[in-house]
Amino acid sequence: MNQPPSIDFNSEQSWSMARRHAAFLSPIPSSVSLAVHALWNNHCNGKRTDGVLEIWPDSFTALRRVDRTAKLKTPIYFAAQTLFPDAFDSMQEDDTSDALLRILGPGLFATFLAMVYMQRRLNKVCEATEWETLSKELILNMELGYIAGQGIPKLTAALGTLLGGIRYAALATFLIRSPDIYSKYRNRMKKKFDFFYEHQQWGCDHSQISAFLVKELGFTKDIIEVAKVLRRSPSSGEALSPEMKTWHAGLCWIDGIKEGKIPPEEKEAVDTLKATSAEIAAVRSGTEKLFKEGATFTWMLRKLGGEEKAEGEEA
Repeated sequence: MNQPPSIDFNSEQSWSMARRHAAFLSPIPSSVSLAVHALWNNHCNGKRTDGVLEIWPDSFTALRRVDRTAKLKTPIYFAAQTLFPDAFDSMQEDDTSDALLRILGPGLFATFLAMVYMQRRLNKVCEATEWETLSKELILNMELGYIAGQGIPKLTAALGTLLGGIRYAALATFLIRSPDIYSKYRNRMKKKFDFFYEHQQWGCDHSQISAFLVKELGFTKDIIEVAKVLRRSPSSGEALSPEMKTWHAGLCWIDGIKEGKIPPEEKEAVDTLKATSAEIAAVRSGTEKLFKEGATFTWMLRKLGGEEKAEGEEA
């Protein structure tokens, strides 16, 4: 398909439109964003000894912000039970939140908290029929990212899960704005995103919206760099910070998994993560198990009985 030459992907107007789309999911409660920020900071900057991350006191303090919000904590409880059954069965802390933090680690807890909030919020505001399909895609891609990150320690399961899910949360804002146009787009894009079509229809693309969501959720990254990476344009890996190169490589691995290419074709992505033969085999094995036995991230949909708070209230 010929690329329309008139589209400026980084125009001020397109960024303004992206901000307006991200605002469909605002305001993100400070209880979520501040907790995510503290946990992610620990994940990125904490000291690791023999591969085990030291958990900072600030991370335990951050959990107090979401302790009273059962609808967010309940799926994370079931995530730990599903993904780490041995550690879950042997947990001894009286404080459930502290125990879950030790099992999952700050990074995975932060990502799960952010994506559970997004999923719950979108479930309230999206058109039901299309959201049922898109929600499944969001959860599946989270799990694909998790598999990639679990298999490749340099990526981490926390970052892989975030990269897998955030693009689909952003796509949901197109669904909120114009369900009919989004439905046509879903049939059009299949496995490939069409950034030109997105700009033609909505004045921005989902990578820009994702960048705002990443920042507002508490991950506090540079929105221009994040959008550049999430577009995965041919030059995405150029002139990026080491952290963003890892993000770019992670996306290449996730998309490669969906295309049946493990490792992915992009040499830079392979070189950045330097996955060993054993790590590549682990990604293949995890992917085969997922498609043979079905998704395990159905814990994302678990919740307690009772009424949820009205929209606009703190989650």
